[in-house]
Amino acid sequence: MLDGGSYSRKKKLREERSTQQGKPIILSSHARERIADRGATEEEVEIAIQTGSPEPAYKGRIM
Repeated sequence: MLDGGSYSRKKKLREERSTQQGKPIILSSHARERIADRGATEEEVEIAIQTGSPEPAYKGRIM
């Protein structure tokens, strides 16, 4: 669980990155179910998407 200060910093970081990238992160209901099944939070997934590095995936896609 995140403490209040850590949560606020991460939320601000997420908002800044969303503004920089210009695209909102929209999670499907299936993605939300999988996130819950894996014991993660939507916030953790959004931060991972924003801060992660692209890498090759199946059939020439980038993830």
